[in-house]
Amino acid sequence: MSSFFRAVERAKSLKPSDPNAIDAWLETLSHWHIDDAEYREWCFELHAALRAQKLWRATGWLDEYLGRPESAAKHYEEAEAYFDLARVYAQQEDHRKASELFDQKLNYKFHAAQQALLAHEHQKAAQHLLGWLNRDGKRANRFLRGLTIINLGEAYLLSSERPKGMRYMAEANQLLEEEANAQEQKGHREKAYRCYQAIVHLGIVAKSNEALMEGGLNCIRISKENNERFKVMRQYYDLIRHSEDMHEWRVAAELYQEAGDYATRVSFIYGDWFWNEAGNAWMRVAQNHMEQGAPIDMVENALISAGNCFNHTGHMAGLVSTYSALASLELPQKSQEKYQRIMAHLADAPQTDTAKPAAFPEHFRRSRLTTAFRWNDLLQLDLKETPLQTIAGLLRQNNEGSQVQKRRALVFLMRTQKQEQLQTKMPFDLLSLLTQINHPLAWSPMLHIWKHGELDAKLALLSEATRHFKLPGLIELTQKGLTAPQPALREAAIKSISGIQFPQALDGLVELANQQTDLHVKKACFLSIAKIGTDAATEFLLDVMRTENGDIADTVHQLLMENPQERMLSALDRNLKKEPSPAMRTQINGIAENIRQNRTGIR
Repeated sequence: MSSFFRAVERAKSLKPSDPNAIDAWLETLSHWHIDDAEYREWCFELHAALRAQKLWRATGWLDEYLGRPESAAKHYEEAEAYFDLARVYAQQEDHRKASELFDQKLNYKFHAAQQALLAHEHQKAAQHLLGWLNRDGKRANRFLRGLTIINLGEAYLLSSERPKGMRYMAEANQLLEEEANAQEQKGHREKAYRCYQAIVHLGIVAKSNEALMEGGLNCIRISKENNERFKVMRQYYDLIRHSEDMHEWRVAAELYQEAGDYATRVSFIYGDWFWNEAGNAWMRVAQNHMEQGAPIDMVENALISAGNCFNHTGHMAGLVSTYSALASLELPQKSQEKYQRIMAHLADAPQTDTAKPAAFPEHFRRSRLTTAFRWNDLLQLDLKETPLQTIAGLLRQNNEGSQVQKRRALVFLMRTQKQEQLQTKMPFDLLSLLTQINHPLAWSPMLHIWKHGELDAKLALLSEATRHFKLPGLIELTQKGLTAPQPALREAAIKSISGIQFPQALDGLVELANQQTDLHVKKACFLSIAKIGTDAATEFLLDVMRTENGDIADTVHQLLMENPQERMLSALDRNLKKEPSPAMRTQINGIAENIRQNRTGIR
């Protein structure tokens, strides 16, 4: 009989009231890939043991896993586990009850406010946020106060008290500006950047293009100073998209033009696409002026701007459309004659087939602006030193986590059920299990271990997280290792970086490579990016080859040659067509040919 079947037989031989029954069933349930029907049967056996030993909170966790939220709520109430109870109410979309519990039983003002907003009780949300500002806000930094006041302003805007909401938005804007300026004076660009990000969010919530532009252009400025070219282009695109959502057509046109100019200057192959989009945007501005009955010279000026953009790329169809529109305007005779001559010239010009510019790729268009930014730091203030509470959110049936993730979370919670706080000297197998949950909800406990754990715990966490935790939080963990005073942690962090090879880590690796001056760290980042090998990863490495000299450019070229992947070809072929440098074209062609010649065995 195998050890697995012996474990099952031993668990079945114990009565539910036996002190060893829980551990015996947990050993059985630690086999993740068991048939679901059999796994549920064993869960009910464990359920009986938990009830017999009156471990009500753990019983509630198991009820959630089994898809019985009403039963879970009863057990949480019996255990006075109010966070779990509020969480169940929130999952059942009873946000009012959840808000009341967070407020009255836990004094979690931010959780209470967030749930009140979801319940459309905007005045109550405002009261919770004001309560925190009056009680704890004076001791908090300006960034946290600014985030809180943005959410407070939103609560009033949603309750149709726009003047009061906008006053709070103005107050938040001033606080965040002051904090950003203070952080920049100290040389803390990253902290200043977060303040400007918050102002961007403020602009989106308040529908204020002025705030959107103030925050966004400062984010772009800092990214340019950090030489983060890819980030700059993504930020331009985000600003354009939100400006268009606000019907700020002229602002969007100017941003397209500015982005095109920047892309051209840094040899980014998407410059022509942005110039052409700028031309289209100016055409929309002209159309909008005409619909609103604006003076004819405003329409004319917008169309002239469109023509200048299309002329920049030689976009013949765009030029014809622009000057056709100009020639049809009711302008003075001299102007009309001038535009008609240009139209005639365009008609006589050779109709060459200009290659269509490379479109801005989809992976650059994905926005990273989410409402979570305005809440995450604040919700963490509520949780303080109780990170275990976050993992239980993975257990519910409709959570996006996989079945294996849920099972690992369940067993991890059960094995730590007697602890009020997460141990920082936990056994290695339990620490490893935490990283294997591989879900954002496991990140807070991991961060807690790093903050409070000894050197051995941190080294183990870095090692196990690199093996199992395939989420962007891993980059933050390695950054903490790089800045730690212990040489062993720094070495472990560099080793970890070279092993991070999942696509979701790409943005973090790119930022880390741009921020670091240490060549060992940069090379570790480049190695992982080459092994990721996606279209976006290849774009970045080509950009490094194009803009760096000497050892760094040679290293990246060698890494692309040593890690050939079929999915690199789209980016290579796209860049080959638009690359102006003969030497760079030769290298790109060599990388592509290497992939095609070594297709056997390439993933």
